[in-house]
Amino acid sequence: MRCARWGAVSGRTSRARSSRATRSSRGAANGWSRSMALVVVQAEAGLSTAAVYEEADRIGSTRERLDPQGVRALAGRSIDEIAAALANDLQAAALSLRPELEATLRALLDHGARGALVSGSGPTVFGVFEDLASAEEAASEMPGALVTRVRG
Repeated sequence: MRCARWGAVSGRTSRARSSRATRSSRGAANGWSRSMALVVVQAEAGLSTAAVYEEADRIGSTRERLDPQGVRALAGRSIDEIAAALANDLQAAALSLRPELEATLRALLDHGARGALVSGSGPTVFGVFEDLASAEEAASEMPGALVTRVRG
């Protein structure tokens, strides 16, 4: 089992450092100053984006319109409130096509994630953790997991 850390990619360290300040000041401007960690796990079997969108249309899992105020309303909220607000209109379709992703979501939650979600059209899933240490501990139990920190 391997746990990799994002940001350790050769040649990107200076860019990561310069963008970190930008993200931090942007987060502060939005009223979000929290730090959290994500564990990201990519399934071995892929998913066709087109197939996921077709399935989403078939099962009617997408919204007509998204409200950007919903994201802004999370500024300054607790990690539990942020995790509870996680949503992905394509998740039901991705799970319909790859039901085994549900086990990965459950494993993230069982390892302490405050919330877990399919990313985009899948097959990648992620869990939100309160701190880097708990994320790294969870990732050590999940083959191929990556850990990254999100700062406000």
